[in-house]
Amino acid sequence: MASAGKSRWADTEEDAALEARLKREKEDKRRKRAEKARRLEQQQQQQQATALAAAQGRDESPGGGGDGDGDDDGSRPSKRRRLALEPDAADTGRSPAELLRFETGSWGATRNVENYDKLNDIEEGTYGWVARGTEKATGKVVALKRLKLEPQDRSGLPVTGLREIQILKDCNHPNIVGLHEVVVGDDLSGLDK
Repeated sequence: MASAGKSRWADTEEDAALEARLKREKEDKRRKRAEKARRLEQQQQQQQATALAAAQGRDESPGGGGDGDGDDDGSRPSKRRRLALEPDAADTGRSPAELLRFETGSWGATRNVENYDKLNDIEEGTYGWVARGTEKATGKVVALKRLKLEPQDRSGLPVTGLREIQILKDCNHPNIVGLHEVVVGDDLSGLDK
């Protein structure tokens, strides 16, 4: 009778080494995090002790401190952190800053397909024809897609067209042509030229 073979799901030496390495890395991260927290706590305690010593030093010398030679700067912090604008610093003669407003897209009439020149046909798809073209105003090369409309359907743009517009609007990938705008045309054969 043949002996039972080794299970392919059994742990190997590589698996044990990988687990040990991951455990060490996890322990190192935990140790570093604890060290960072300890240093932060120590730094906060040191700042509190310095502030307390400075406050006690001011309380003991109400007359301005010592012999007047200015050597008592060692107890004060080297630089004071400004928490808010001081009233005298804010009034430097400048007018208050104005908010800048940038023009954003808004709802309005759609542009016409006549703003584009058709260069050549690329391919016909399930929902329409794709052509290469240029924008007349900027000379930028764009992809133009003419959606297939069913003549008997008088309800306007088909649901598949709206779905495709929404999908193209949501897509953001270097291999997918971005949707810049949706245009309309008076002539149904505007892109057939």
